[in-house]
Parts: sequence; C-alpha cells; structure tokens
Amino acid sequence: MATTPSVNVLAKLDRDAVNSTGLMHGAYPTAGTTEGILTLRLAVCKVVPMLAGFSSARGVTASCATLAVGTEIACTIQHIPLDLRLRSDQLNMKRKAFKNPQSKRTKVREKPADPSSIPPSIEHGQDPEGSSSIQHEQDPTEPAKLPTAMPSASSLETYQTPCHQDMPLNVQLILQPNPLWHLATAVLSLAEQKENWFTHFEEAILEMKANLVLDHKQMEIAANEERKRRHDVMAHVHTFGLACPKAAPIIHLGATSCYVTDNADLIFLRKGSEILIPKLALVISRLSKFAVEYKDLPTLGWTHFQPAQLTTVGKRATLWIQELLMDLRNLVRAKDDLGFRGVKGTTGTQASFLALFDGNHDLVEKLDQLVTEKSGFKFAYPVSGANCNGIQTEPDALRAYLLTGSASHDATANAMMTASVQWFERTLDDSANRRVTIPEAFLTADIVLTTLQNVSEGMVVYPAIIARHIHAELPFMATENIIMEMVRLGGDRQHCHEQIRVLSHQAGKVVKEEGGDNDLIERIKKDPFFEPIHHKLDQLLDPQTFIGRAPQQVDHFIKDWVTPALAPYQEYILASEHAVLHV
Repeated sequence: MATTPSVNVLAKLDRDAVNSTGLMHGAYPTAGTTEGILTLRLAVCKVVPMLAGFSSARGVTASCATLAVGTEIACTIQHIPLDLRLRSDQLNMKRKAFKNPQSKRTKVREKPADPSSIPPSIEHGQDPEGSSSIQHEQDPTEPAKLPTAMPSASSLETYQTPCHQDMPLNVQLILQPNPLWHLATAVLSLAEQKENWFTHFEEAILEMKANLVLDHKQMEIAANEERKRRHDVMAHVHTFGLACPKAAPIIHLGATSCYVTDNADLIFLRKGSEILIPKLALVISRLSKFAVEYKDLPTLGWTHFQPAQLTTVGKRATLWIQELLMDLRNLVRAKDDLGFRGVKGTTGTQASFLALFDGNHDLVEKLDQLVTEKSGFKFAYPVSGANCNGIQTEPDALRAYLLTGSASHDATANAMMTASVQWFERTLDDSANRRVTIPEAFLTADIVLTTLQNVSEGMVVYPAIIARHIHAELPFMATENIIMEMVRLGGDRQHCHEQIRVLSHQAGKVVKEEGGDNDLIERIKKDPFFEPIHHKLDQLLDPQTFIGRAPQQVDHFIKDWVTPALAPYQEYILASEHAVLHV
C-alpha cells in the first residue's frame, strides 16, 4: 500500500518544476495511488458507456472526463516508477523498461536464450540477483514492491494476457461462459417442464442440474466438437447431451444460439457491475477521508498552468470525488436498467415456442417470465430480434444518408478526449473547442431528429417484393418448424438438427454455386428420416405460421412501453406538423 505523503510534501508545489514534457511535480498521492486511480477511471470510462449507451455531450463529458483526474494526478507525481516489461520466453525477446529517475544504478541483462534454463524463481515471478533484466535500488521511503505474477511453465508456449494473470479468482469464475451456457439451457428446459409440455422428463431435468459444472474432459469434447461443427454453442449442446443422455432430446429445444450467448452476456454485465460498484464506492470512501484530512491545507491553484488563487488539497480531492460519484450513479443506473433477453426465438417473434405450446400465447409469455425470474432479472426486454437500425427504404435513401452522416458527426469522441487532458483548473485548449462543439452538438442532434421525423412520416412498403423474398428463403426458414414437429413426434432435437443442416448445405450449394432453385423441401420429402412429417410439410410452409407472436408483441410494446413514455409530450406531438426537407 502506498505511504501517506507528509504535510510538507503535500504543501510543496514548485511552479518552476514544469519540465519539457509538460509534467508538473507537486503535492499529490504516491505513484501507487496514482496508477490505481488512473486504472480505475480508465476502466470506468470503458464500462459505463458500454452499459449505459451514453449519447449526450454532457453525459460523455461527465463520465469520460474520468481520464482527467487520473491524468492530473499523474502529472503531479515527481517520480512515477515504470516497470513495463515485455516478457516472451519462447521468442527470446529482451525485457524493456523505463529507467527509474531515483535509481543510482541500472543493470541491464538479456534473458537466457534457452527457456529451459530459466530458474524456478523466475517462473514464480521473482527476479533473483544476476537474472533480472532491470534492477532498481530500493528507496527506503518507498513501499516494497510485490513480485509480478508470471505464467506457469506449462503456459509459456502461448501468450498470457496480463488481465488474465492478475484477475482475481472470483472475477474469473464469474466470466466463464461455458458453464453459464449449460445453466441457461437447463433453466429453459426446467421452465418448459413446469409448463407441462413434457411432464415425463423430470429425470432429464435432474440430470441436467447435476451436470452444470464442466470438467476438463467435457471441455476437450466441446473443443473437438467445435472443430468439427464450427459452431461453439452447438458443440456445447452436444457435449451437454453426452453428459445428460436422458435430457439430450430436449436440450436447447426451441432455442437459438443467441438465447444462450446473449442471456449469458447480460448475466456477465450484471455480475461485472456488482463487482465494480462496491469497489468504486470503496475508492470514493478512501478519497473522502483524504479530502477531510487535508481540507484546511492551502495549496497553490493553477489555471491554464498559471498561478492563481489558493485552494486546499482537500478541496481539490473533492473534484476527483465528484466525478467518481457521477460514475457511481451511472453504473448503478445502468445495472438497474439492465434487462434480460429472455425467451424470444430466432428473430424475436417467439414463433418456435408458440408452436411448442400449440398456439397458447399465455404459456409463451409465462415461459419468458419464468426464465427471466429464475435467471435473477426483474424484467425481460419487451422486443428483441435480428434488426438493422439503418433505414434502407429506397425513396428515402438521400435523406437516410444525411441522417446517418449527421449522426456520425455528433458521435465523435471530441468532448471525451478534450476533457481527458484538462489538468488542474483546466487549460485553455478547450475554449475554442467548446464554442464550436457544444452549439453544434445540439444543432446536429436537431437536424438528425428533424430528418428522422421526415423519413418516418413517408416510409413506403412493397408487399409484392417482400413476398418474393419470402418465397426464395422460406424453405430454409422452415427448418426450425420441421425440427419442432419431429421432436413433437418423438425425435431427438440434435439428430434432427444435424440431418436438416446437411440437407440445407446441399440445397444452398445448388442455389449459390449452380444458380438453381432452392430444392430443400424436395430433399426433405425424399429423405426417409423425415417421413413422419411429410404429410404436414405444406402446412409447415405457410408464412403466417412463421411470424409467431410478432403482432401481439407490437401491441404489448406500444401499449405498455411507448404510450406511457410519450404521455408527457402529447400536447407537443398533437400540435406538430409534418417535417419538410428540401433534399
């Protein structure tokens, strides 16, 4: 732990100590504290926008100005010890480091050329005398440095990311995807069983519960299956089926890869936030004690690197705390706003589950709610699916290009990068930038919204073209319905999926390489494996049977989500006229 700086050191701020690189030496915490704060703020900068999706200039500036505090502290440290080592035993690269200004002597030696000659102590992260590439004389006023963890001998043949080496065990356990994939599959099967669709699979459910944890043997099987199938989720579905033979016919039933991966990622985001939030609160607590302790200690204030009125060390610390509080609030809000994908099917219409429950919409909604609750989430997003947010309608192409171009201009990192280099009571390089950026940010956003209003008021749909596209792709779309019907009649889901996959690739080759028509249905009709559903193929190919709960989802989303959100703005909406653009 870094030592607390003395009052004399904290009080010292020599204005002549501005060196040629622009670093300012003065009264601030030690290097260990600096690196920790800078690392935390960099992490928060990355995590908060990812979770919250900030778009406003103030939001970006407020949270991403986190770089500024770390930069400010770093620039007030007289000596920042850097030991940036490039370790690669197999490539026999030299270690590199920056020289410590306080060191009286620096010894540089190349690493042994033969990896087998590396002493055991180095394998455990130690640098014995005579084998270290960099050796610093320890300053008695500095805290002892802990040894850096090195990869084990068995892992030296591959690159080891420092994040993985230094990651706490509990974080590693949380961020392992494959066990969560199996858990998601088991939760789905359990929920389906509770809805009495397959009440004779109680033993299968118990079998899945008993095999949620993957061992090394299962991971090897999954890796081999992925090489053969070239599909990570299906490889684990197969592996899970081998571990749970009684459950194999129902594993992943009605689901897609995104049910597993997207829901698992949402769990990762929630768990990751639950790790970061209390740690951020702890940092704020530590800085608060520092601020109170030195609230009366005067120090020289600076504006654009010129001496200005005095402030106190504690007051300056409150500025760091204030921005960390913004980050804390945003992280908590982002975590609380995080929903679950739930059970939505291939394109979000829940069509496969509607077929599973014989058209019973209430059971599908109950299944979605049950899976969401058992996964620890308060709600599932009302709509999801395969979608492109870009407007692609031909008559509006020019205005759509104007829309996306303007939006790109407003989505720059200008505010974030400017805030990241505002040292002390700010420098002057943001003044001209702000005069341009702030007004144009709002003007550009206004242009984007006006253009989007104009486009949304004149969108055109071509049903005949849509029907032609459906006819060309429907045989491929029907595969999930065919699999569901085969399982209903007693088939194995994974076996059916593999048979369909082979026939689909054969039909796709005819279309893409030979320029022929899609003959997948004809192939299915000729395959004796699918004989149990041959008489139902025409019914299974009806386009109306593929839209699932899309109409009901639209009504639910507009009624329960959109209408309440628009209620405060009804007067403005009703009084507004159509937007007119001359482009």
